[in-house]
Amino acid sequence: MKVSFYLPILSCLAALGMLLTACLMAPDTQEATTTLPAITASASITQPSLMPTESQPTASPTTAPTEALTPTTINPGQVRKDIVIEVKQSPEVACSRSEIWQITSPYTSAQPILRDEKVSYRSPRWSHDGSMMAYIVEVGNETHIELKSRDSDSSRLSSSSFPYAVTESSCNGLQLFSWSPSSRWLAFEQVNYTGKFFRYLYVFDTSSGQSTLVDEAFYGFPPAVWSPDGDILAYVHVAYDASGRRVNSLSIKLAQIESEGIVLRGEIPMPGDFDVVGRGDRIRGLVWHSDDKLFAVATPTIGDDPARLYEVDTITHTWQKTANYERNIDTERYPPSQIYISANGHLLAWAANDLFILDSRNWHEVGRLQANWLGEPVVTWISDSNNRSVLVFYDAGSFWVYDPDLSKRESLFSVKILSPELTSVDIAVVP
Repeated sequence: MKVSFYLPILSCLAALGMLLTACLMAPDTQEATTTLPAITASASITQPSLMPTESQPTASPTTAPTEALTPTTINPGQVRKDIVIEVKQSPEVACSRSEIWQITSPYTSAQPILRDEKVSYRSPRWSHDGSMMAYIVEVGNETHIELKSRDSDSSRLSSSSFPYAVTESSCNGLQLFSWSPSSRWLAFEQVNYTGKFFRYLYVFDTSSGQSTLVDEAFYGFPPAVWSPDGDILAYVHVAYDASGRRVNSLSIKLAQIESEGIVLRGEIPMPGDFDVVGRGDRIRGLVWHSDDKLFAVATPTIGDDPARLYEVDTITHTWQKTANYERNIDTERYPPSQIYISANGHLLAWAANDLFILDSRNWHEVGRLQANWLGEPVVTWISDSNNRSVLVFYDAGSFWVYDPDLSKRESLFSVKILSPELTSVDIAVVP
């Protein structure tokens, strides 16, 4: 499966930008002047068994019924935070230029904040303290990371440039980066698809502007993830054969990121039922559950064996299977892969044909939503105005917010408020 999760203001475009913003602000349509209708979701709720032992079958989410979407009265102000999104200028072109736009509550208008006809701006990411936004910049065949303070229009710090070969199979030189909890480090990968395939995992020190190589045998999917406390990166390490393309073995590595350098904290081998060659098992989702436990999704690349959700203990290196996701290759539009965890760690969203939510405390299925992914899923957990964990996701041209406590799905905004030719590919909510 080809991954392109993250595809992503010169003066000569100032007049055009002002004109576009004015048009977006003008109340010339009902959608721009009225509150968007809420949508309720009829989700299948199951109660699978508690965490199984090795001899017991794992819980399998049931087949979801057709989701009934009925307009209701919206709960105004549920989400009040500013949102920045990456949009593609020409969705039909694989390597088209990206821009970054900002949308402010009540989400009826938008304006570009990073736009240049010769530059691609991608993957906006806010630091955990909310003081800085990081993003990837691509100019010609070079790419780098920039930082911008929240209250400034100009960049504050840039990384060194990373050259890459622009080919049909490689649009981006840097991919998949995230902030450490301390808001000091950024993890990112350098990708090169020409010649011998490789991915390098780096961290960028936002206090010094220096980039440090963590590993040159980085699998790259899923992206590296930071521990909740302490600057520890968990990532999938790969060993290839002599051709550099066939996977021989996988493991999960833990790297402590310190000012003095990178310290390897451990290497966790795959579980006994993991089959790299036969079924082509791969780790497709990875997220921290607590300071010493990870969640990992294993999905076969061959056949229609179920995807498996594990809880991985980073101290004992044990893998506990918690749930299966049954698959049908004939009807599968998107394989069960990415997982997203709420801030309190209680709720886990799992993206596949449907987007469903599990309660990690008892492994009950809380809700299931139909989703029409236009590419890689765009999903994030945020806290609403009542400090509840709600899920924001992009589905078929609109952003939605889902409240698991109320089993309620509402339309947040449509990308029609941007521009007809733009397609959203990423989202970041201001802390």
